[in-house]
Amino acid sequence: MFAAFNDKSPDVRLAAVSALAEQKSPTAIRKLRAALDDDTAEVSFSAARALSDMGDHSGDAILEAVLAGERKQSTSFVKGQIRDAKSTIHNPKKIAWMGAKEGAGFLFGPLGFGLGVVEGMTQDGSAPARAISARLLGQSKKPGARAQLEDSLNDKSPQVRAAVARSLGGCSDPAVIPKIEPLLADKDDAVRYMAAAAIVRLRKGRPAAKS
Repeated sequence: MFAAFNDKSPDVRLAAVSALAEQKSPTAIRKLRAALDDDTAEVSFSAARALSDMGDHSGDAILEAVLAGERKQSTSFVKGQIRDAKSTIHNPKKIAWMGAKEGAGFLFGPLGFGLGVVEGMTQDGSAPARAISARLLGQSKKPGARAQLEDSLNDKSPQVRAAVARSLGGCSDPAVIPKIEPLLADKDDAVRYMAAAAIVRLRKGRPAAKS
């Protein structure tokens, strides 16, 4: 598998990252850290995403750049994310399982945005990657991550604004409430609901459930 990281094909390297994302070993983390320097945006982004899911935030700079719109993903990569999201939303068994896993915090889960937001992904090709970055940066303790999330509260995509509200709702710092409050008047239903849920959590001092 490790030889695949040096393959000339970005698709092969991306597959190698995806395979290692299922592991939690120190070796996997070392290889994923090396993949952060891959010349292909999809490979480096996927490595940063996998590391963050493992609790390693060495790729946060990449996630911040994606959220800020400074790094773009290919059309095929974005379409794949949209297809996966739609497949999940139309799968009752998977929704039921995720709802049980999230419990009372289901609104903060990856399906808390609703089908309308997922459908809206097709109108903004980079929105899925930005939303994923916002979710992952919500788990980071680095000051830069929090600042980038706050800067993205006015993102043009409702999917991203909802993801940002969700992440800030888990920061356990009530001081961020005034920054989220303008989203209560957002034109998008999902954003308003997520902002309201985030504010409730912040006022109660409870972190958002992990997705």
